[in-house]
Amino acid sequence: MTGPLKFWDLLKKVENLPEEQRVAPVFDLTPYALLLEWSFAVEEFLRYGLAERLYELVRGEIAPILKETRGRDLPDALFFCTWWRELF
Repeated sequence: MTGPLKFWDLLKKVENLPEEQRVAPVFDLTPYALLLEWSFAVEEFLRYGLAERLYELVRGEIAPILKETRGRDLPDALFFCTWWRELF
C-alpha cells in the first residue's frame, strides 16, 4: 500500500487511539523564520545593493534597546541609522 491509501490507513489508526495517546510534539519555528528573513535581507543587500529591508530589520532590533535605555544611546543609534541610510 502506498500514497494516499497508506495515509488514510494511518489516519484511521490514529483516530482509534484514545485521546491521551494522540500527543504530538510542537516546535516553535519562529527563530528559523527570523533567520530566513535576515538571510533574505542580507542577500538582497549583497546581490543588489538594496539595504532597505536590512535597515528595517536593524531598526526593529534597535528600537527596544533605545526604549530600555530611555534614549541614552540615542546619539550612537542616530549615527548608525544615518550611516546605514546613506548606503542606499
